[in-house]
Amino acid sequence: MAGRRFLLHQIPGIQKGEELTAANKFGAVYFHKLGTEQSADKLVYADKAHPNRSFGGVTTDDERFLCVSGWESTSGNALFVKDLSKANAPFVTIVNAYEKDYTLVDNIAEKLLVLTNHNAPNQRLILVNPENPEEFNWEILVPEDPADVLQSAVICGGKIVCSYLHNASSSLRVFDLAGKLIQEVKLPEIGTVGGMTGKPNDPLAFFAFTSFLRPNTIYSLDMNSLKSRCSKPPR
Repeated sequence: MAGRRFLLHQIPGIQKGEELTAANKFGAVYFHKLGTEQSADKLVYADKAHPNRSFGGVTTDDERFLCVSGWESTSGNALFVKDLSKANAPFVTIVNAYEKDYTLVDNIAEKLLVLTNHNAPNQRLILVNPENPEEFNWEILVPEDPADVLQSAVICGGKIVCSYLHNASSSLRVFDLAGKLIQEVKLPEIGTVGGMTGKPNDPLAFFAFTSFLRPNTIYSLDMNSLKSRCSKPPR
């Protein structure tokens, strides 16, 4: 997704000469304004009670919501959200268990679209309303596929483009914002899709495609016709 990103660095405390050897603790999210000194950065989120946790932040494309993700290891994360349209709004805890993966895709109006493997080993898309963040209020938008793994999703052109792993190769499926499958995108041949990007109101999405017959090549996907074409041939 394409929101503003926040600078991730550490709360001061590392001694001079120990920058590359000291324990990496007290992760925090700061807001950095381009052209200013790092010392002027504003603290956005920190958790001093848990020094071994790290954090990163990103906004939704419309910059309404700021979402902070926290992690303790290479898998499993927490998710917190702040509604930037409301003055002095607090962070709301969506998940604080660090047991499953939760990746913010974007927002659909007042709800967050989240990719997760919670109760879905092959992953699914859910909608979470920050006003009612409890799990029993979550809505399943795109259910888990029992055979194929949902690897990524992006909202583009008023639709949701999902990349799946199908029989050790990629497939692209396009859904409407209500979660109804529109169609599967025809790819050049059996291969791998990566780097899917797009914005909610853009007419084109872009992705990289590679196969045994084709080097890494950039393709565009017309969000009206849902047909793809080579956008940037490999050199």
